[in-house]
Amino acid sequence: MSAASTGCLARGSRVRRGALAVALLVTGGCLADTRIAPSWPGTTLLVAEDASATLCELEPNGGRVRHRYPLFADCAAIAAGRSGEYAAAIRATGEVAVLDLGRYGVDARYAVAGAGRASGLAFVDRLTRLAAAFDGAGDVLVFGRESGRIEHAIPTGAAGVVALAAGHRSGELVAAVTSPDELVWLDADLGRVVRRVALPGRPAALARGSEAGGTWAIVATDGGLRAWSERRGILEALSGPAALAVAAEAGTAVASDAASGAVLVWSAAGLTRIAVAEPDLTGAAWPIAVDPEGRNAFVALRSSGRVAAVDLREGRVRGAYAPLAAPARVAWSLRRELPEGGAALDGR
Repeated sequence: MSAASTGCLARGSRVRRGALAVALLVTGGCLADTRIAPSWPGTTLLVAEDASATLCELEPNGGRVRHRYPLFADCAAIAAGRSGEYAAAIRATGEVAVLDLGRYGVDARYAVAGAGRASGLAFVDRLTRLAAAFDGAGDVLVFGRESGRIEHAIPTGAAGVVALAAGHRSGELVAAVTSPDELVWLDADLGRVVRRVALPGRPAALARGSEAGGTWAIVATDGGLRAWSERRGILEALSGPAALAVAAEAGTAVASDAASGAVLVWSAAGLTRIAVAEPDLTGAAWPIAVDPEGRNAFVALRSSGRVAAVDLREGRVRGAYAPLAAPARVAWSLRRELPEGGAALDGR
């Protein structure tokens, strides 16, 4: 989507500490609501930019850049803290950067040694511990947020971990593993697996769902990639590589299907398909995040340098944040307390 096709381009506000502005592209006319993704005060959108090796912190309402943090290229995952005070990112090689969102700074940097490529990162509790996983080993590593020191490894009994997510409760983790193909629930305090669910194929993506709606995955079966729900079983087929997100409160699940240029939305109303952009045949998935209420989804479109904001209730793309330097990962976060002097977002 170009500025010309939108009919108007909202002017970006000044960005603290010299960060560049990200323009807000809004669908419709110039009198349209310029809140691209109406969100609560304190909401933050985190975007890893591979081309500039930075993490961009955006306000979803107006597209203003709060800050850009020095990061690294080839970001494998972003983890948002449970309180919104911290976020962390992990490089494919295991390098970790912990970001203090309240002070706009880098809290710590260190390396976590694992076999293969980093496949997941999650906060274990509110502040003190993180967990990382790698696709070449079946252990999930639990380590201190500040020190990076490994406290213990939790064996899953599998050959590798494809994806990792924080559970509903402090100390709980969910992992998608291979050989055998399963979802496993881990108790980080006890250091062991507490539950297993067999999958109908090799997992490719994972999203922790609501407690009522269950956990979701993308699995590879003989018929290709398909969505799978703990409650609903095998669902619709996907055209190619896909990413997955679930609204924790609403239970709405959203899968990006880059090869068809759309997102698939499963909600209480049934299945909806929303066109997002031209089909992407590069073979890469579109990373995606969704807010807990299931109102907005954020889809990273790397090749066009933007993140599209999709209104899941209205079934349309409201606009996009651009330009971004090869957005590779995206995450949603909510700060319970804004930093001193921090700009609050417009309410809904």
